[in-house]
Amino acid sequence: MQFSDSYARMAGWIEFPDVIIKSRKAKLILRIIFSLLTVASILYLRFFGDSDLCVSLLTGSLIGLIVVFLLTSKYYDWAFILFILVFIALCYKKMHWPYNPHLMALGTTLLATMSWYNAFKFLYTYQKNPFLKWFGFFSGIIIAFFMMGFLWKNEHWPGATALIGSGGFLFVFSVFALAFILPFSNYVAWSDIERKVFFRAVLTPMLFILIIFTLLFVFPDVYNSLTGRYATGIPWNLWGIDLLKLEGI
Repeated sequence: MQFSDSYARMAGWIEFPDVIIKSRKAKLILRIIFSLLTVASILYLRFFGDSDLCVSLLTGSLIGLIVVFLLTSKYYDWAFILFILVFIALCYKKMHWPYNPHLMALGTTLLATMSWYNAFKFLYTYQKNPFLKWFGFFSGIIIAFFMMGFLWKNEHWPGATALIGSGGFLFVFSVFALAFILPFSNYVAWSDIERKVFFRAVLTPMLFILIIFTLLFVFPDVYNSLTGRYATGIPWNLWGIDLLKLEGI
């Protein structure tokens, strides 16, 4: 017990009361700048067509916006923000834009890393709430396994099925645990921070996992359609090519 308390204090895992960027003015300015850059890039792509420079600007703006939200939000909102990055990567995949594999690798790796971190944070922080302690611990492991398997699957690497299957197997047990144990966890006596952490750092990521798992294994055709996996259209960066009317061509 003494070891876990000292370890929690050393890691700063007590309640994460503060965000990294505390200044409201800096938060507002950074969010506005990157939001305007993102909107301007999208409008340019919409009305003037695709270009390497514009897609690069859009990618940089989106990454900047994600980083700003991570630095100006509390830790229990990070999973939701990183899932947005994963869905942005899926949109890039559908449009066949560059940087798609980089965004997917960045989003899933950060999610998996954060999930492992949160799993042990739950284990050492919420000693007085056994349900949140153990359910948060196992949910972090489930998310980490599943997101790494999702990355492996998108990159067509071996071992993807085993990772996703492990995450899905544990996910089924977590649903039963949530249904049968939560009513006996004295939820009404939880503090406000415990409820926020439970909904934002546990239930919200698990909901996203359920959506992705359902698309991958129940409705694979829908997933392939959403990501443009079997699209036969002309790649975006070849639209401007004209054939020369020369002899022999």
